[in-house]
Amino acid sequence: MKQTEYIFLTGVALKEIRDEIKSKSKVALQYAPDTFQSALIEGLANTLSEINVINIPFLGSFPINYKSALSPADKVFTYSFKQGKAKIINKQFLNLTYLKLFTIEYVAFRALKKFINNSTKSNIVNILIYSVNLPFLRAAKRIKDQNNKVRITVIVPDLPEFKNDTNLSTLKRWLYSYDTHISDSLYASIDGYVLLSKHMKERIPIDGKPNVIVEGIYTDDLTHSVLKDNVLNENKTIFYSGTLAKRYNIMNLLDAFNIIKDSNVTLKICGAGSCGSEIKRRAQADPRIKFLGTLPHEEVIELQRKSTLLINPRTPEGDYTRYSFPSKTMEYMASGTPTLLYRLDSIPDDYYNYCFSISNDYTPENLARKIEELLSIPSEELIALGASARKFILENKNAESQGKLIAGLMNSYN
Repeated sequence: MKQTEYIFLTGVALKEIRDEIKSKSKVALQYAPDTFQSALIEGLANTLSEINVINIPFLGSFPINYKSALSPADKVFTYSFKQGKAKIINKQFLNLTYLKLFTIEYVAFRALKKFINNSTKSNIVNILIYSVNLPFLRAAKRIKDQNNKVRITVIVPDLPEFKNDTNLSTLKRWLYSYDTHISDSLYASIDGYVLLSKHMKERIPIDGKPNVIVEGIYTDDLTHSVLKDNVLNENKTIFYSGTLAKRYNIMNLLDAFNIIKDSNVTLKICGAGSCGSEIKRRAQADPRIKFLGTLPHEEVIELQRKSTLLINPRTPEGDYTRYSFPSKTMEYMASGTPTLLYRLDSIPDDYYNYCFSISNDYTPENLARKIEELLSIPSEELIALGASARKFILENKNAESQGKLIAGLMNSYN
């Protein structure tokens, strides 16, 4: 019988170093990727009994987006879960703009090599990598080239070509293009893929290699009741949390709310992004709009739970929507609050059995009509839909079920 070991190469802001990272970061932390990675560690540990993790946190670069030229120090943590444990090795790297690509690759390679050298009794070592990350991929490929017992699995949360942003400098745009080009040359070393949308296969040279679809992972660390007393009140609250960027159609939501004249309806928005100043201006002009800025995630979850309707205004316009599963979908539905979404190719059909949706006509006028229609639905029906959505997520998208999918993929290699 073959003996297999598993190592997860990732970049999560662990709870033990999160305060340090937050205090030194000049930009808002990205909660969704951290949640996914943390949940995956738990799911894999419970499925495999033991998982080894090399953690090289994803940080903004010094000096523009981070206050230190060094990431948090080397340290080892042990996490215990219901049915397994994780040994997490946090690695420090030089976090200088542009140079970090090379320092991360060096640190990742050294850590992987040490692990492989200590795995003398294993027939196969499975390396699971979070994201199409150039330094991680290059380090893993170098290891595989030196040892034929290594297998590589890559989680693809976003396609590299859609990471580009119109606000990036010319040099950063070039680096992203370079990153994408080099990543293409590394695909041949990958044995299997974890995709967040089935349509990613159109853009990645999978070439018939094994793959599974895992849109996301939800772990419920709250014990709150699903009952929503405030839905029975006269005042209604619409809520949006997330990145405040035009590409996510946040301004369409503001325009739609402007059409709604009901004084008993409130729109609450929290998050950060390029549209923040315009949202503040709208809030000053309309007292029904409450702009809350960036809040701790626990407060965001509580606001979701207490709202009447949650909205994700992202429409299917733009190529990236076909290949990117919106992570807030799971979080919204798990809150127990009814959710309104536009129909996106990246969201599997079964999700739409548990939420409200719009399939065409992306105008503010149509969104306003849909919101008014939903707010007129009897509260008992809203509560029932929210409860069914929460049950769907907790039973089908939890860490254990998604961890089993990924473990099954890794165990399928020869």
